[in-house]
Parts: sequence; C-alpha cells; structure tokens
Amino acid sequence: RLLVTDFGGGNSAPQVVETNFQDQLLWRYSTGLNNPHSAYPMGNGNVLISDTSNNRIIEVNPSGKIIWNTDDLGGGHGKLGQGRLSDGTHLNYPNDAKPLANGQIMISCREQNRVIVINRNGKILREVSSLHGQHNPVPLSKSSLLIPDSDWNRVVKVNQSGHIVWQYGGPQSSDLAWPRSAVPLSDGDVLVTDSDHNRVVEITSAGKVVHSWGGLNRPYAAVPMSNGSI
Repeated sequence: RLLVTDFGGGNSAPQVVETNFQDQLLWRYSTGLNNPHSAYPMGNGNVLISDTSNNRIIEVNPSGKIIWNTDDLGGGHGKLGQGRLSDGTHLNYPNDAKPLANGQIMISCREQNRVIVINRNGKILREVSSLHGQHNPVPLSKSSLLIPDSDWNRVVKVNQSGHIVWQYGGPQSSDLAWPRSAVPLSDGDVLVTDSDHNRVVEITSAGKVVHSWGGLNRPYAAVPMSNGSI
C-alpha cells in the first residue's frame, strides 16, 4: 500500500490518500488541508499529517476525525496555526512530521531552519538548528539524525549533541542541488533525491556516488523497497 500526500490542483483539493498497487483508493482525508507535505501511519492505526501551509500537525483516525492537533497546544484553542510550543513559538511551514517509536514526534520546520522533537503536550525535547531549508529528517541509531539540508545543498548526519559528524555536498559544492530526502540503506550507503539535478543517487559513507538514476523531474522522495526496487 501507498500513503501519499497530494497538493491538489485544478479540480482536485489537497488530500492524503491511501491506495494499493492496483490503483484502488482505500482511504482519503482532505478536510481543510493546505499543501500537505507528509503523512505517516501510526501504530494505533491513525495517520500523522504535516498540514504545511496551515502551519499545523494533525493526527487523523480512520474515520477522518482529528484526535490531536498542534493548534490546541499552548493556548492555541484550535485556531489555525496558533498553537504554541514550549519555547513560545508557532510552527512555521512544517514540511515533515514523523511519529517516533517512543511516542514523540519529530518535525521539520523549514522556515525556522530547525528540526525539533516534541511530546504530545508541545514540549520541545530536542532541537537541531544548524540547518537551512531542510526536509525529511530520518532518525538513525544512537539518536543520530540524517537530514537533507536543502538550501545548503548537502546531506548531513547529526549526532545526539547536535554536531554534524558526516556531510556530503555543501553550500559551495555542486555535488547536490536541493536534496529533499535521504534514506539510509542496509549496506551503510545513503539514497538521496538530488532534486534540482533531476536524479536520485546512492552515496557511500566515503562520499562516492555508486549509482545514479537521472532523467527525473525534480524527485521529492525515494524509498528502497524489500524487492530491491526504489
């Protein structure tokens, strides 16, 4: 099955849809969304959605009811984009929100150039701010994060203390151009969508490109599948 965020356009409203590989629609949520960027299944059967241009994160159950909403945090009273986190800030263009195994939520706030981890009460438990226009952070072992730091044309690995311990590309480099996803592979390599180079690349820990798939139209995300496909 596929869970897909759809910006909408034409006669189609922004929506999150679940389909199978026979193109059958299994589930849809579209109420009030504005440029949703990410949707992830949760262990309880619900879906966590980054409703990006509404500056909120919502958890929606299979019946389409919102059961958790960052607009309710910190005296936001459910008003659109008005929920406050423990540091007093509002979310600003959250382009990714992942549920973590411990019940916490990791959020990429692109316009704030930071990745944060919060609990369901809105308390910020971790913040990485040495970024610029990042997308789609991925948790690794030992509390490290793999982050496509898009505006600075690089992918970085950040340790628990927030220090960059690995980097490919950089602001002055032409190796990458606005990467938007980076996924670790089982052999230690990293699969990267090199969006403005219109390709997907596989990069070793030594910084060598070992595979490249070009001719794409600004790929946003690439995920390895169990059968070896991407």
